[in-house]
Amino acid sequence: MSIPHGNLLPCKFEWGVKIFHFPLCLIFTENCSFKNPNSSNEIAYKSYKNKLTHSLRVAKRLYYEKQIEKLKSNVKATWKVLNEILNRNKGTRGLPSLFRADSHEISDPKEIANLFCKYFTNIGPNLASKIPASEKLHSSFLPPKLVNSIFLEVASEEEICGTCRSATAAGHDSIPMNLIKDSIDKMIFPITSIINLSITSGIVPNQLKIARVIPLFKSGEQDIFTNYRPVSVLPAFSKILERVMYNRLLKFLKLTK
Repeated sequence: MSIPHGNLLPCKFEWGVKIFHFPLCLIFTENCSFKNPNSSNEIAYKSYKNKLTHSLRVAKRLYYEKQIEKLKSNVKATWKVLNEILNRNKGTRGLPSLFRADSHEISDPKEIANLFCKYFTNIGPNLASKIPASEKLHSSFLPPKLVNSIFLEVASEEEICGTCRSATAAGHDSIPMNLIKDSIDKMIFPITSIINLSITSGIVPNQLKIARVIPLFKSGEQDIFTNYRPVSVLPAFSKILERVMYNRLLKFLKLTK
């Protein structure tokens, strides 16, 4: 059966209905074009194909616009959506078993880890050495001191519970935030006590300062150390203290702006 191009039904449906409608028309016209090839069927098939492509693009744009608007207060989630749009989600990529450094091939995992550590720890000093010396003191670039002092009140158990976010990755202790969140009612008292002791004493426990450093591939050849950047993952308990201090600092800045 032939479907003239001029008789295509105008669609005034929602985009979700359009996307469902056009594939049916596309399959139907493709079948007609295959069984009864002629210019009219070919035109109808191409027309529905173009409409489907356009509808998919519009629906995709509207979807991502809603996602960005919905997640605008969450920077991490927003970047995740943007990376998805830019097709940067490459999944989990393991490190190669062989690296090159100074024309040598290195396969020993311990030596690879040590060379990564050496490269990462020298990034800052190497950049600092390239900065020209200045006659001004760093304090001259700072604004005047605030006359108000910041008061750090102790945290409540309710606040501690609200800081447990499931998306936080596990640190060097391999304790994920999901585990803490699921058993928070059993450990809320000691966690609150440790957090408040850190606030009142001004001391952060050393175990909360230890980070798990992950080499993250950037681009180029995968067996070159300089093609990686370091990502430090702190323990989940450290993230709780970090959020508690963030809440107090934000409150202070809003009051003194």
